[in-house]
Parts: sequence; C-alpha cells; structure tokens
Amino acid sequence: MNARSRTVTVAVFSAVALVLVAGAAYAGYKGTVDSAHADEGAAAIVKRGTIQSSVPADGRVVTQQWDLSFGSAGTVKSVNVVEGDAVTAGQVLATLSDGKAGAQVTQAQAAVSAASAKLETVREQPRAEDVAAKQALVDAAESGVTSAQDAYELLYQESLESTVAVSELQSKKGALAAAQAQLEVAEANLTVAKTSASDAEIAAAEAAVAQAVGALDSAKSGLSDYVLKAPADGVVVSVGVSEGQVLGASSGQAAAVVVADLREVSIEGTLDEMDASAVAAGMPAEILIDALNGQIAKGRVEYVAPAAKVDQNGVATFLIRVVPDAAVEGLAPGMAVRLQVITDRVANVLTIPTAAVSRVGGAAKVSVVGSDGSVRPLAVVLGKTDGKVVEVKQGLESGQKIALPTTKAAAK
Repeated sequence: MNARSRTVTVAVFSAVALVLVAGAAYAGYKGTVDSAHADEGAAAIVKRGTIQSSVPADGRVVTQQWDLSFGSAGTVKSVNVVEGDAVTAGQVLATLSDGKAGAQVTQAQAAVSAASAKLETVREQPRAEDVAAKQALVDAAESGVTSAQDAYELLYQESLESTVAVSELQSKKGALAAAQAQLEVAEANLTVAKTSASDAEIAAAEAAVAQAVGALDSAKSGLSDYVLKAPADGVVVSVGVSEGQVLGASSGQAAAVVVADLREVSIEGTLDEMDASAVAAGMPAEILIDALNGQIAKGRVEYVAPAAKVDQNGVATFLIRVVPDAAVEGLAPGMAVRLQVITDRVANVLTIPTAAVSRVGGAAKVSVVGSDGSVRPLAVVLGKTDGKVVEVKQGLESGQKIALPTTKAAAK
C-alpha cells in the first residue's frame, strides 16, 4: 500500500448514516483544526476551515530535452560549450573534422557559381560587348583575307612574267584559303552573338543550375553530420565529448551534448488505478519537493493517460502530468517530487474532528460542552470529510466546544 494513504470525499445527509474514512492525512499538509483533540480528555472547538480531498502520486521533474549526437564517425575538432551554458537556436555546439565532406561542399559551390554565370550570360543575349568583340574579330578576319588575296594576286602576276616556284604560289593560295575560312568562322560567331537565346537554351541553362544546387544541398547535408547545433534556445545540461576524441559510428554511444529547455518544466508521475478515475485535467495540485526542504508549489493537472500501463507484476498505473503555476527556483530535471491532486475542496465551512462524531439511532451526534462544563448530546448534519475533519452543515455554531470520545463526561 502507498505510504501516503489516499483521502476521499464523503457526502453525508441527515437521512443517511455518516461514513467516516479512516486513515492518516497526507504528511506535511496543513490541518484545519487545532491540536486540542490530541490529548486525553481534551475538547475541540467548532471553527471555520477548508476541507479538501486529494489523491497522491509520485513523480519526477521533466523538461523538453534534446540528446544530440554526430551523424558520422570522426575526430572531434571543437567543443564550444560547457555544462550550464545558455545557448540559442542554431548555435554551433561542437564539430568534427569534416575532411572530404568539406572539400565536396567547396567543389559544389564552385559548380553552382559557374552554372549561374552561364545562365546569366544566356539570358542576357545579345550582349553589346559580345557583339562588339565578335565584330572586331570579323573585321580582323576580313583584313586578313584582303592581305592574303593581295599577296596571292601579286605572286600570280609575277608568275606570268617570270619563273615562280609552284610551291610558293600554292603556299600563297593556301594562306588565302585559311584567311577566308577564319572569316567564315568569325562571321558565324557574330551571327550567334547577335541572336537572342532560345527558350530551349535558357531551359537547359536553368536545369544546369538546378542540378548544381541539388548537388550542393546534398554535400551540405552530408556536412551537417559533422556539426552539432542547438535545436532551440536552452541550457547545456551535459557534454559527453572532448576535442581530439575519436568517435566511432556506433549508435550506442552516449549523446555528445544534451540541451534542455528549463523554462518550461512539468512533473510526470503515476496514479494508482484506484485513484485515476477521480483525477481529470485542470484539477489543482500541490507539489511537495523534499529536495528543496519540503517546499510546496502549486500546480495544475495537464494530462491524465486514458489507459493504464501494466508492469511485469500486473500492477496498473496511469501516467499523470502536472505543470507548476509558476517557476520554482532550484527545481531541476530528474528531481523526485510528491504530488497531491485536489479532487474536491470546500472552503469557509464549519469543521470538527471526525473523532468527535458518534452514531446514536442512526443519526450523527456530537457531545456539546456547555459553559458550566456540562455535556449534552446533539444531532448534527454532516457534509464532506477528508478522514480527519468533517464539515458540519447543521446543528453547531462557530466557537462551540465539543467533547471527544475520550472525554469522561461524554454522553452515553
């Protein structure tokens, strides 16, 4: 049985016999009645107070946490954080020596630059500077043809009047043919320079850029295996690597860096299956933190599992999550806490110890102590109880004194 007995709410009416719930109240919680009833022969005073019913749960502090590991084997190049450091999303926490992966990224970036430049050139056709350059080549080629033509004709005329070596004449003729061929090429290039790029040419250049960008993304994706970045703002709670350390590819290795978001903590605990049906999301809860000198923080139930988890011994429990109403200084992930979920509460009602109530003829009665010390029985109508004190709906007034069962003057 749980060390902290659960408390329940019992409604009692005048026509129904009073049911008193046995069991001690949760240790450390504030009582609503003075300790006057604790001594032999003592009396209790009717007073106003709060009665609440609650169910217990054991839990631990949890938070959003990321266990970060490298996606590749390698040697740790740098570790940029230590335990306790605050980090921001995207911050580089540690790196591996990237080697070949880094070179592949550099090559892919160069390919993207080249393909992008080619696309720009294609889209801008015709370009005035290109046309001018090609025209200059045509002009030079035309000049070359003219010079070659003049040289050939001059030698040919000489061959008519005197003896000229056939080979020399053939050489001049070959030079003219070469100059004419060069002019044709220059003119063709000028025509191309003056012509706008076709849709097909532009599409081909765009496809080349897209292919280069894809290759760069792939290379960068591989490079990301060598870099650890913070997935969100948080605090470094552990660092498991050091510079120069050689890491294998084993998936069983501990996380290189663990980052947690300590701004939003919650308590995850387990409810006994007998208590789960009484608990619902939105109910208030009290969080007892033994590690913080028994500090009690207020919270609220955020979630109750719809199905039980059964362990190997057949014990069924339900997961419960409680969120503190405000930040609690010193509350750390993994810290053990105890919960009391408040399932019912009535405030500012008349209360008496349950020990002061007896049943006579089916009715709930108490022994009222008069100002002269006399004791008389009195029927009362009772309401809710937490097992230690009970609500009085009718029959008593605040300030009245009632005898406890141990009082010798109690009514028989």
